[in-house]
This record gives sequence, structure tokens and C-alpha cells, in this order.
Amino acid sequence: MIDATPDRRHLEFAREAVVKELFYRRDRVATLFSWTSNLLIAITGFVVVLASRTDATPLSWWHRLLLDLAVAAITLSSIDWFGRHFAFEKVAEQALAELDRQLGVPPLQIQRRQIAGYRAIIILLALAAGTAIYFF
Repeated sequence: MIDATPDRRHLEFAREAVVKELFYRRDRVATLFSWTSNLLIAITGFVVVLASRTDATPLSWWHRLLLDLAVAAITLSSIDWFGRHFAFEKVAEQALAELDRQLGVPPLQIQRRQIAGYRAIIILLALAAGTAIYFF
């Protein structure tokens, strides 16, 4: 029989809120990754398309500098936000484990994501954009 005391209901409500927070953070990371990768790919494509035109004039050092600053800002800010969201996610996972323990329920099995995977792909895309800016 399930105990329906007010304390248990509060714990169940708190657990539900933490699970929602955990999945919210995961969704935000996926959205952030999608936006960042699309922006970096768009910058790379923009430079390649401009360079492939027959009447194209090469980018001046000023344009290259501005594009590089944009790539650096996008990359560094996204890496920072990945770190923040992963830290929030870790706190939510710890809170969830404690609530599961207090409720006496088996812990929710959530696959841990690899932080390096997102960061590595964003860094590689930034390097591709930087290469395109200087060599096309």
C-alpha cells in the first residue's frame, strides 16, 4: 500500500518538478547545440559561396577580423552555456537521487551525456569556419 501522507505527496511533487527541470535542461542543451552549429555552418558556407563566385573580390582583413570575432564569440558563449546547463543538470540529478532515496523508489535511470562531445563538435565547426575565413 502506498503511503499518502502529506510529506510523501510533497516529496513526490518535488521529484516531479526535478524530473521536469532535468529534461528541460537537456532540451535547452540540444537547442543551444542546434543553433550554434547552424550559425557556424552558415558562416562557413557564406565564406565559401562568396569565394566561389567568379567576380568575387577577396575578403579584406577587416571583414576577416569581424567574422573571426563573430565565430569566437559564438563558440565561447555556447561552450560557457553548455557548462552552465550541465552544472544545473548535475545538481538536478543529485536532487533526484536524494528524492528517490527518501521515497524508497528505484532511481530513475538517465543516460549521462558527454560534455566533451558537444564542445568538441562546436570547436571543430569553429575551426572549419576560421579556416574558411582565412583560406578562401
